[in-house]
Amino acid sequence: MSQPNVTILIPSHGRPTLLCRALAHYADFALPLVVADSTPSPLPPQAAPAHTVYLHTPATVYARKVRQALEHVHTPYVAFAADDMLLSHSGLLACAAFLDANPDYATAHGRQFQAVRRGDELLLDASYERDFQTRVEADLPAERLLELFTTYSPTYYSVQRLEAWQPVFDPALDGLAFYACRELLSAMVTAINGKRAVLPVTYVLREDVPSVQKRSRDSIEKLPMLPDGPQRLERFVAHVSEHLAKRTGLPAPEARGAVDAALALYLERECPARQRKPFWRKLPKYARRMALALSPGIRRQQQDQTDAERAARLAAHLDHPPTLGPEERQELDRLAAHMREHPPDPA
Repeated sequence: MSQPNVTILIPSHGRPTLLCRALAHYADFALPLVVADSTPSPLPPQAAPAHTVYLHTPATVYARKVRQALEHVHTPYVAFAADDMLLSHSGLLACAAFLDANPDYATAHGRQFQAVRRGDELLLDASYERDFQTRVEADLPAERLLELFTTYSPTYYSVQRLEAWQPVFDPALDGLAFYACRELLSAMVTAINGKRAVLPVTYVLREDVPSVQKRSRDSIEKLPMLPDGPQRLERFVAHVSEHLAKRTGLPAPEARGAVDAALALYLERECPARQRKPFWRKLPKYARRMALALSPGIRRQQQDQTDAERAARLAAHLDHPPTLGPEERQELDRLAAHMREHPPDPA
């Protein structure tokens, strides 16, 4: 029997019920698991499967605990997984096999789905529908950066080659970026390193659960507005440029120009300037909210419309060419069944 070649890495904080649910799901995977849990109280030893390295890292910032976890990864590929998501075993193996067979690719993943709870129901929906539009397949790294931001979709929770994560969690960047900047950095490093594949397999189901950790969702466009923002932004750009130069042999000015062009495209497409609406233009929105609050009939009608839209998105996601086959749809059902049987703690 061949040795497993992909490790699942789970950073967690303050959500032991979700973490236990995830560990129970991965118990039969026969793949290495590494958990970095900064919750003040550790999990009981019996909660983690035998093939798990459980690191209790209280009072440790995110980047530092991930670095500690990466020291325990000894496979060529690693798949990050949040504690509120369930990765597919067959999907992981398919992505790892694809990367084995295609050394010019740096990352692979399959179809991504999300779930929301309404009472006792677990409702499935499409997630990251942009994956079908994103193409990162050029031969030159600088061109792949532009492809990445032509239609941006993150790769943070895909199967990646282990080498991609060292630049993302370099200690020199500690205290530099928001979480979203770290996610952006991961996508850029991966695009520099190689191409991206989206396979016709079920890959992940993630539940919409509020975070217990106060974490800024601001992205890189907010850096210049901070007191030390220009300096932090310069460090970010210089870091990516240095990685591009080392990876390709490009002269430093050319590498910097390529990164500047890619980020300019990202800001143009993903962060358009928004003007604050005057109050009178918000009145129709407030009127709709009041009608929903006061009228059960309107609420029901709105809910029916939302459900129909969700079902249509899910069907389109499943049927998008190449269509997911019966086995992949059954895999999604298995992920949903496990999630349905193990709800999170009440908010």
